[in-house]
Amino acid sequence: MPFTLNGCGTSYYGRKELSDGTYLTTEWIVYLWVPLIPLRSFRIVKAGPRSGMFLFSNQQFVTQKIPLNMPIVYKVYRWAAPVSIALFAFLGWVIYSNS
Repeated sequence: MPFTLNGCGTSYYGRKELSDGTYLTTEWIVYLWVPLIPLRSFRIVKAGPRSGMFLFSNQQFVTQKIPLNMPIVYKVYRWAAPVSIALFAFLGWVIYSNS
């Protein structure tokens, strides 16, 4: 299961709905919540109803590992690349201007 701490770690990005009610997604290594490197893809099946309220809601899933889904990877990179470039350019500018 993905885990992030202060925006660093792993997370699911990208989603492709399938006709049987399941969907495909890809787990990524993320830095400041920006996906950098795809690790693996999964087929996600909802295994139970959502329970709880708001921040404490809970829903169970069953995951099935599948080969890396390249269309999802390309789709995520299309928006993540410009965001990554802008983020690192801004961080470089902040570091350069403070030295």
